[in-house]
Amino acid sequence: MNKSILILFLLIFTMSTLLCPLCGSAQQPSGNKKILPPSSDLPVGMLRDPFWPVGWQPPEFQAGSESDSTRDIGELMKWREASKQIVVTALSNTKNGFVAILKNIGVVCQGDAISVDYNGLTYKWKVTNVTQEGVNIEKIGVFPIK
Repeated sequence: MNKSILILFLLIFTMSTLLCPLCGSAQQPSGNKKILPPSSDLPVGMLRDPFWPVGWQPPEFQAGSESDSTRDIGELMKWREASKQIVVTALSNTKNGFVAILKNIGVVCQGDAISVDYNGLTYKWKVTNVTQEGVNIEKIGVFPIK
């Protein structure tokens, strides 16, 4: 009796795991996640193939030291965190082109310089373009807070 119950349980379990994706009751990934393509501004150390052996890199990747790539990753993450403080609250089309209102910064247009204080440093960008899609910025540099 116990063997037949065990066999029945294993049969039902196996069939349910095999047929679940076919019946549509499998858990679907959430539709609100955005999958981003690899960014060209990522340091080489973050672009490694996950199937490479641990610690191995092809010869063209070994030009920089690990401390350089680690420092680049940290610097990139700081820029990204600082840029999260730049929030577009409104866009307006004027006779001279688009202008944007940025939260805690003010009204900006193409060519303006904007800055954000983050972690004891001032991060500065130049507004390269303001369109109906948003604001495009270019890094200027990081400076001590005055």
